[in-house]
Amino acid sequence: MSFPADVIADQAGVFTVAEGAAAAYYNTATEAIYILEEAMNPTLQAAGVGASSKVVWVQASDVASPIKGDTFTISGATWYLARILSAHTGINYQLELTRQTRRQL
Repeated sequence: MSFPADVIADQAGVFTVAEGAAAAYYNTATEAIYILEEAMNPTLQAAGVGASSKVVWVQASDVASPIKGDTFTISGATWYLARILSAHTGINYQLELTRQTRRQL
């Protein structure tokens, strides 16, 4: 098995509710995906991420080509993709989400 295939297989076990993942709905999807939310410690979070923002990890198999303004519904609240912090093609993405409206992005 290749290294990327190993990583994808390993992360499948991490993106579960049992491991602390949260259910979310991406754009207009009706089936939940699972995301990992980073702790919002201001000394550790990405530069420029404020209180009305959060950093999450998603699997590339759930969110193939994220773009600014995409929506995530998490616990009934709508969050918008502000920027891609890191991309591991075919594996996962680290995303900054914001509560600001799409128009303000």
